Amino acid sequence: MPRPTLLGLLRAAGVVIGALAAATILPRLGVPAGWVPDLVLVLVAASAVLRGPLHGALLGLAAGWVVDLVPPGGSPLGATALLYAAAGAAAGAFHHPGNRGPLAPLGSLAVAALVVGAGRLVFAVVGDGVVDPAAALSRAAATVVAGVLLLPVCIAVDRALVQRRLA
Repeated sequence: MPRPTLLGLLRAAGVVIGALAAATILPRLGVPAGWVPDLVLVLVAASAVLRGPLHGALLGLAAGWVVDLVPPGGSPLGATALLYAAAGAAAGAFHHPGNRGPLAPLGSLAVAALVVGAGRLVFAVVGDGVVDPAAALSRAAATVVAGVLLLPVCIAVDRALVQRRLA
């Protein structure tokens, strides 16, 4: 049985904190609902681009369940988990072991944000018929902007912990 690592615990704490911050803290700070970045998706994309599509899909699945459970849960339980798993796998497609440039993480986040946005639009059409593509696009843009600030930090922490053999 694998033992938990410091990096795994940090990822789990980051997912929970990101989900709670996006649902509670950012709206109270006055961020409009359409411009709240998906902080959990930033963490999933950062991990996926470093570890690959399988790891990204598994982390996305677990992170999606956390997002589903944080109020207000609007979609059926598991729908967001499937979206995040697909987004994690898509972000993991940008994984190349020797690549240390800044474009691969940003590209992976942009693709993951588009996957989640498109999936939410499909769920809206199938579910209640109310579609707001402008809100989906603004949320994807806010996620990429937040990722520009957060991705380098997440990747640097991940690499530092792996280098010190704490992962």
